Formats: sequence, structure tokens, C-alpha cells
Amino acid sequence: MPNINENPRIFELDSSDYGDKIPIMKRSLFALVGCLALSPTLHAQDPVAPDTIAPEVTLSTPETGATVTSRKVTVSGTVTDEVGVKEVLYRIEGSSRWRKAILTEADATSTDFVVLAKFRKRNRGRIYIRAIDAAGNESDTIGRKYIISQ
Repeated sequence: MPNINENPRIFELDSSDYGDKIPIMKRSLFALVGCLALSPTLHAQDPVAPDTIAPEVTLSTPETGATVTSRKVTVSGTVTDEVGVKEVLYRIEGSSRWRKAILTEADATSTDFVVLAKFRKRNRGRIYIRAIDAAGNESDTIGRKYIISQ
């Protein structure tokens, strides 16, 4: 049991196992007891396993090898990820620049995307698409080839 010495604000806890008396301010003791009463588990939480799974990209339209009638082609698809899709990027064959696709819902675990691809060549075109999730994991790049009959 704590001893109250001359100062009514200080308790001395007898820690005879260590041969000392430990002075503790009353407020500190009550705060500690209050914390223990409110939060009975003061241990470290189990760490959450980091997300290491890349998002999955599925292209919907047009189908690979499809014949399109314009060099401007609307490409659509779906991306899924267990944590959340951050962005979908696309690149047209002949360009080194990756551009952002339009997402129907950002940071969702499943979202549709749309790309208006403008192909440079008249006979054929290829588009490359990849996705990045909220943890920075990147999907495999998917290529889709089109025949342009213009």
C-alpha cells in the first residue's frame, strides 16, 4: 500500500524487491490508473502485413486484334486490387510517355477506366496499359494491338 509522506501530493511506492522507495505524484498515479482502466491492453498491436500484391488489369473493349475505323480509339477496362487502385497509366506505341487514364472511382478496390487513344499510324496501333495500387505495387503491362482501317 502506498505511504503518504509529509507532502500529501506524493505517494511513495515501496519496492522492497529493489530496496528503494519510488516517489510518484498523485496526479501521475491517477492518470496511470485511469489509462489502465480505459485501455487494459497496453501492448503493441500486431503489425499489418504490407501489401505486396499487384493490381489486376482487364481490358474490355475493343478486343485485341479488332479492326477499328478511326485512329482515335476508346479503350476501356477494369482494375481490381485488394487495397485500392491509385492510378491506371497508358502508353501508345511509338511514344515513351505514360499518361493517366480516367478512373470511374479513385482509390477503390475495383474501378473501371477509359482511355481515348490517338494512334499515329494508319494501318495498325498498339496500346500498353498498367495499374499502380495505393501501396505502390505495379501490375504487369498489358499490350493490345488494333488494326486501323481508315
